[in-house]
Amino acid sequence: MSDAAKELLKKSPENGFIKTTKENAATVSAKDRVQLIRKANEFFNEGKIEMAGRIFVHIGYGDGMIRMGDYYHEQKRFVDAMMMYHLAGDQGRLDELAARMANALRKWINSDS
Repeated sequence: MSDAAKELLKKSPENGFIKTTKENAATVSAKDRVQLIRKANEFFNEGKIEMAGRIFVHIGYGDGMIRMGDYYHEQKRFVDAMMMYHLAGDQGRLDELAARMANALRKWINSDS
């Protein structure tokens, strides 16, 4: 991994960060981007999910953020999943999850009546 890619990893906060758009993704060379994506995939496959997510979000890698969203969805971390789908620009998954959450909330509210 290049020094620039290593430096980028050092700069990302230890406990993550809040990011609401892909437009603020770090600018890295194509070569560094490929290396970072490989490293993030390696982390993901090793179960270092949060570390992988930090890289995916930091460089604005949509496919990786969708994988993170799918992982969070499986873990029933729905708000985290929605955030990843939003950052990835996957409106279809975001709409589907929002509808399912709204339906669950509707059932929960109606069960008290």
